[in-house]
Amino acid sequence: MSPPSFPYGGAGLVMSAGDYDRFLHMLQNGGTLDGRRVMKPETVALGMSDLLPNGVAFGGVDGATGGQTGPKMGFGAGGSVYLETLPGRPAKGTYGWGGAAGTVGFVDPVRQLRGTVMVNYFPADRFPMRDDLVKALASDLAGPLG
Repeated sequence: MSPPSFPYGGAGLVMSAGDYDRFLHMLQNGGTLDGRRVMKPETVALGMSDLLPNGVAFGGVDGATGGQTGPKMGFGAGGSVYLETLPGRPAKGTYGWGGAAGTVGFVDPVRQLRGTVMVNYFPADRFPMRDDLVKALASDLAGPLG
């Protein structure tokens, strides 16, 4: 197998779960990590915004890692962006992705939350991982400690 012509997620880019969480943490913090500026806040905001032209719709990520039955979605710099807040879901502006093998990662900038689930199974819609994750999170936030 020959290496991809350039590195991108679908070609098998890999990192540890801890490193991926640190990346999401940096996005959650508006571009800072461990007290150091990694990206400009404007760059983070742009990348996590809907970059699709007016009138172009994004149907969500394939499989249960996506949002076909959830809120309307746009598409940012490499990830989905929630365009509305629905009950029991992350807030409008939540940026994230569901991978082909069931992986889920997201940043909810309104609630200052991030989440990562690292799994590896095909097809990704075998289990409704993203829906189950956001429902459990919403339930926890609505509980006595939330």
